[in-house]
Amino acid sequence: MFDKKLKSALNDALAQLENQKNVLDALNQSTAIIEFSPDGIILSANANFEQTMGYSAEEIIGKHHRMFCLPQFAASQEYKAFWHVLRTGGFIKDQFRRIAKDGRTVWLEASYNPVHDKQGQVVKVIKFALDVSQEVKLAHESRNIMKAVERSMAAIEFTPEGIILTANANFLSATGYTAEEIIGKHHRIFCPADFVHSPAYEHLWQQLKQGVFVSGRFERLHKSGRPIWLEASYNPIFDDDGVVFKVIKFATDITDQETARQQDLRLVQEAHRLSAASDSASNDGQQVIRDTIQAMSVIADSAGQSARLIEDLEQKTNRITTIVNTIHEIADQTNLLALNAAIEAAR
Repeated sequence: MFDKKLKSALNDALAQLENQKNVLDALNQSTAIIEFSPDGIILSANANFEQTMGYSAEEIIGKHHRMFCLPQFAASQEYKAFWHVLRTGGFIKDQFRRIAKDGRTVWLEASYNPVHDKQGQVVKVIKFALDVSQEVKLAHESRNIMKAVERSMAAIEFTPEGIILTANANFLSATGYTAEEIIGKHHRIFCPADFVHSPAYEHLWQQLKQGVFVSGRFERLHKSGRPIWLEASYNPIFDDDGVVFKVIKFATDITDQETARQQDLRLVQEAHRLSAASDSASNDGQQVIRDTIQAMSVIADSAGQSARLIEDLEQKTNRITTIVNTIHEIADQTNLLALNAAIEAAR
């Protein structure tokens, strides 16, 4: 009976050991593993760790963990505190910057796991790690891009419903508010009342909640009530399920440019009005000239007719004069003949 219980317990223990071995084998295949003494001396390293850091096990066993660290970090109080936590049984998990054999930076998502003996003393530390260098690099680039954008642009974040979450210094400067005055309030505090109550404003937030990117020039209100103009983009941000969980707006204050543009537009409109008035006056003047020419033509025609009448009259007068003269001549000749006849009779 006792032997059966002992054998059963032994089989259970062997089964557990086999299960643990299988787990370690699985980790060994996918994870970089290295073991240290409580003081940081390297005891062993698997093939994944060798490949990740570029060392062979023979090159690192017996050396201290600090060989993977930047010198300034290895000499810091923070590094001493790190090993103190592990020696006293503390568990540490984080992303760690380490240096490979060829000098390149390697980022490890790792956990340092103290292993205790029966007396509860830490006898070694096992580190399980994954190389996340590419992911960290991309994350750093994204953060640096965001920092660069925030330095040069106004930025503000909203919930999908338009509630203000954060705003950077550039945005606060452009609108005249402090962060405390706007966080928790709705985006509509920046908008003219007629726009807030318009279908266009409702459509804006419907688009953003649906994940539609919106950009353009927007008229907004400064805290003082004066209008400001922003060249801006509203950028929906999605969670892992593809649902919009916030909206980030990046903007540039273009109030001066827009004011100048509108002034130029007014000048163009005024020039167009004056041009139209000038054209009208010119058309009126041309009509006056045409009317004058027509009147002069009429007068000329009348003058021509008068001249022709005068000419006709003159011709008629000349003819009358000729007739009268002829009559006189005839009369004179008649009188002369009569006189001669009388003389002859007297003889």
